[in-house]
Amino acid sequence: MNKLLIFLDIDGVLVSYDDIHIKDSNGHSLFKKESIEALNQINNGDCEIVITSTWRLSMTLDQMQHLFIERGIKIPIKGFTIDLSKNANRSHEINYHLVEEYSVEFIELPKFIILDDVNSFERTDFKSNFFQINKFRALDIYDVRIINKSLSKL
Repeated sequence: MNKLLIFLDIDGVLVSYDDIHIKDSNGHSLFKKESIEALNQINNGDCEIVITSTWRLSMTLDQMQHLFIERGIKIPIKGFTIDLSKNANRSHEINYHLVEEYSVEFIELPKFIILDDVNSFERTDFKSNFFQINKFRALDIYDVRIINKSLSKL
């Protein structure tokens, strides 16, 4: 059985917009401690992450994985969505990722969720997989309770 796949935005989900200006020594915004703890509790940590955030445009997969581990995120990063920003929105990038990753080899689609602070999924097939996170609060335990209860319906 495949692990739960989390399509993850960073700003507004792990980084609160209230604190987005606070940077580490490498110039990256800091993740909220509560958001890190909450992310690690989704599906009891039995997940993999695909980064949808624009952060993927300035870091390699190894750099991103190192940053996540360094900040306490225990869920491995499986990859990045492709950047289609000139021609499409995030829902198109996720759809492209799913088609390229799974349908080429006729592999069963995994259960997946999308965590983002911007809703570009209202008119897509991903509506039930999407969880809009409050960009000022960022991901928290209350979001995780809703997400974990919803997983059985996916």
